[in-house]
Amino acid sequence: MTRVLTKIAVILSAIVIAFGASMVAAQYPGASVYGGGGAPYQPGGYYNQQPAYAPPAYGGQLGPQPGVMAPIGTYPQAQGLRSNIMPSAAGVMPGGVQQAGVSAIATEREADRFRAFGRNNASRVASRFEQAVVRRSPRWFDIAIDAMYMERDAGTGQAGLSSEGIAGPIVLTTDSGAFSRETGMRFEAAVPLSNSRVVEFTYYGLMNFSADKTVTSNGNLFSVLSNFGTAPFGGFGETGQADEHSMTYGSGLDNVELSFRHRWMDPYSRWQGSWIAGVRHVYLTETFGFSSQSANGVLDYDSRTINAITGGQIGGDLWFQATTDLSFGAAVKVGAYGNQVKSRSTYFATSINPPVGTDDETNRATFLVEGRLMANWKLNQNLTLRVGYEVLYIDGVALASDQFSSNPPFVQPVPATSLVDNGDVLYSGFSAGFEWMW
Repeated sequence: MTRVLTKIAVILSAIVIAFGASMVAAQYPGASVYGGGGAPYQPGGYYNQQPAYAPPAYGGQLGPQPGVMAPIGTYPQAQGLRSNIMPSAAGVMPGGVQQAGVSAIATEREADRFRAFGRNNASRVASRFEQAVVRRSPRWFDIAIDAMYMERDAGTGQAGLSSEGIAGPIVLTTDSGAFSRETGMRFEAAVPLSNSRVVEFTYYGLMNFSADKTVTSNGNLFSVLSNFGTAPFGGFGETGQADEHSMTYGSGLDNVELSFRHRWMDPYSRWQGSWIAGVRHVYLTETFGFSSQSANGVLDYDSRTINAITGGQIGGDLWFQATTDLSFGAAVKVGAYGNQVKSRSTYFATSINPPVGTDDETNRATFLVEGRLMANWKLNQNLTLRVGYEVLYIDGVALASDQFSSNPPFVQPVPATSLVDNGDVLYSGFSAGFEWMW
């Protein structure tokens, strides 16, 4: 008896499946996947004209039929099943294949998932069909590399070094030499955590700014160490009545960041942005030198400072999608950091042997703010070109030039010096590079 019932169930199932397949094939006679074999499907043809093979119209309302989808609103239980709605003509490509992303947003939940633009989402990878649902692509990249062309502000608390004649005009200062503009690089990488959330790693640096200047005079240069030749009158032998005074300045910058970023996008994708929180480490090193040559001897002064700046930061960016390919953005990051400062200064002169040196070390709070203006041009689904202008300001650092003291090292005992760590520095310039997404 059981075998007989099983056979009957199998036969009935086969009849239902065959009937449903025939009904679908009747709706899409040109789709090869249904065995239609007829002319290719023309968008709108099924909706705009009555097929020759259509069954006669009925005045009454049909009940549920095997393999035939009920019209929306016919049955109460069908009204909430939006995912079963047949796509419109605009949502079907020639050949009966539904456009990518159209059915994926049949429910509000699916639409939200689509707009989340996570790594595994359809909008994560651009296609020629994405504009059917999302007008503009969200900002996303896996790696980005930039060339940076930056300038260091020379305003380090100008201090006079040399005068032409006793108490004469100042001809050399700690910022007389113009800092060179330097080219560095930036590397960024994003690792996805979930939809719209990533961990970002950023490094930029390899920039070493330098400045130098030399002034000469026929035995008529006087240094700040003798208050420009007035104490003692005529100056010290190595620095007073000198023929040549010179200064050199070097400054290096390296920056590393590890951050969590959460992106968002408005419903029309025209405005996009994110907020960011993380940690940052800035390594700022500087060297400063002053030298004097006279008929009575030479003097060389060198100082070196190290600022190891580490702490937390917050920030964000905002983007305007002008077209599907062109976007403009602005970003800012701010933070308070702990700064471990080290400094070493050394005097060597004809009358000072061995050299006189001082070592200092301290900790202090440092403030940092960074701002960027950017423009991105999307070349294809993988590659985006970008350019920008950026500013980095750091307040509360020990600059090497500030460590040069006017206290003369020629007297005994040598006057005590103190570490100066209240300087500030400004970097600004342009960047150009690309973003890559795979």
